[in-house]
Parts: sequence; C-alpha cells; structure tokens
Amino acid sequence: MNLVTDGLPAMALGVDPTERDIMYRRPRNPQESVFSGGLGWRIAGTGTFFAFGTLLAFAIGLVMGPVELARTMAFNTLVFFQLFFVFSCRSERHSIAEIGFFGNPHLILAVSVSALLQLSVNYIGFLQPIFHSQPLELKHWAVVLAIAVVPQMMGTLWKAVKDRAMERIMYIRV
Repeated sequence: MNLVTDGLPAMALGVDPTERDIMYRRPRNPQESVFSGGLGWRIAGTGTFFAFGTLLAFAIGLVMGPVELARTMAFNTLVFFQLFFVFSCRSERHSIAEIGFFGNPHLILAVSVSALLQLSVNYIGFLQPIFHSQPLELKHWAVVLAIAVVPQMMGTLWKAVKDRAMERIMYIRV
C-alpha cells in the first residue's frame, strides 16, 4: 500500500511549485520542532480520521456483503484517503481551491497512476488472491469515495475559514 500511495505522489510533491506568498512569511525559528505550529496535532487528527473512516467503510461493507467485500472496501478507502489527502499536502496555509488543482501536473499523473495500480488490485484476477481483494460494484465505490473525500473537503473548508479569520484579524489590526 505504501508503494502505491506514497512513492509516486511524494516524488511529485517534491517538484510542486513554490507558494506565491512564501517570501512574505517570517523565517521559521531553527530551534523550533518540525511538529510545531500544530502540525503534530493535525497529523494525529488526520490519522485518527483515516482510521475511523476505514473502520466505517469496513462496517458498511459487512452490512453490504461478506467479509471479503468489507476488507476490500476498507483497503480502498484507506488508499483513496491518502491519494486525495496528498492534494492538501501541497500547502499548509492555502486550500486546493486557492492554489489550483492542476498546478502540479506531475502530482495529477502520480495520483492517477497510483489509482490505476490500486484498481488493478481489485480487478486483475491473479492479484486478487494476493491482496485478498475482490471487484467492487458502483454502489461500493460510492461508499468508498464518499468516505475518502471527506478529509479533503474538511481541510479545504478549514483553510478557508482560517484564512477569513486571519483577514479579519489583519483588518482589525490596521
């Protein structure tokens, strides 16, 4: 799973264009932890959300069919959580709506290839026994994708709300 969800997207993030306002920010204190500024809490919160979402997909899968279906739905939910979440990783301060979805064509390609590799685990016959997966129907994909897209939507909303709050604070200060 890490090869599919982390390798290619991480390399594509490495060539992401710099943020337009990077030079207007104060330098980071070299004594400051990498996890400062709430990053540690965001990582823990995101991981917890991914865990609960994956378990939710598994539970819904058990209601919809056998344990093999539930396992496949959970696996795909976790992978697509990460593939969608990589777009939020492009900026700590700006939402994907602000920086643009298509600003890094390498990332689009990397996520597309990773998604195709994940789909092959579900639909290529000799890979199914290796990964204990099975083909998903459209209704199963609807559940998987509906759950997996939530963190991206929440992150975009959070960054928008935070930006508006910062604009008001800056306006009041002036």
